[in-house]
Amino acid sequence: MTSTRSFKNETTIRRLVAEGMDGFDYSDPSIGPSQALTLVVVVAHVLRPTRQTRRGKVELVTRFEFPGRRAISRRWTAPPSARKWSAAFALPAPPVKAVTVVAP
Repeated sequence: MTSTRSFKNETTIRRLVAEGMDGFDYSDPSIGPSQALTLVVVVAHVLRPTRQTRRGKVELVTRFEFPGRRAISRRWTAPPSARKWSAAFALPAPPVKAVTVVAP
């Protein structure tokens, strides 16, 4: 299950970034003032052992859908020991839908 929360206000984005992104499994290296900061939380129901998990990481792909724009897919990694992962992305606009899958 993927849930998102987006922020478009520049002051709010600066405050969140200043508080630190250390609590996220992944965060984009920079977030510009004209972008939306989108926080993603993924809860895994079942994670089968794969070569990825044995190497100490899970590669995920989150697909974001926007009104009137093409969808964007973003790859990121998270630790396999957790069942809940989080990421912070700089996107062109807040998404209307997000879906995350384990990369093949």
